[in-house]
Amino acid sequence: MNTIESHKRTIAKTVTYRVGNTVITFLMTFLLFGVSAALAGSLALAQIILGSAIFYLHDRVWQKFQWGKNQDFENQKRSLLKTICYRLLVLIAGFIVARLVLTSSNETAAWWTITSMILSMVFYYIHERIWVKIKWGWKEHSHDDNAVNA
Repeated sequence: MNTIESHKRTIAKTVTYRVGNTVITFLMTFLLFGVSAALAGSLALAQIILGSAIFYLHDRVWQKFQWGKNQDFENQKRSLLKTICYRLLVLIAGFIVARLVLTSSNETAAWWTITSMILSMVFYYIHERIWVKIKWGWKEHSHDDNAVNA
């Protein structure tokens, strides 16, 4: 038997990550890019919607892979690879949202995206390491055709 995350655990992780990352996005946009609170809030809201969908789907896909997991523990390499994969997906989405909501300048949108990516990667990794220590929301699972062993 092996353990996997329940959907409730993935939803809880999604919510806690989105709340923290939304605060980071708002503060970064408002303080570093000097836009109005309303515009910073609009960008943060767009990221809540899009980011939540990406986070949830990304985390569920990772449940199919057993690499870096033993019983009820994920190692640091797995958390790091999950961080990189997630951030690449969000990098593309973030640039598009910044370009549509924040600015008509590709350069400004790129700087916003890079700054956001760096801050969010640090937060994502810390968030993953905290959730590794939380035992709630794991369920027993036998190996089957849905799991990929790497």
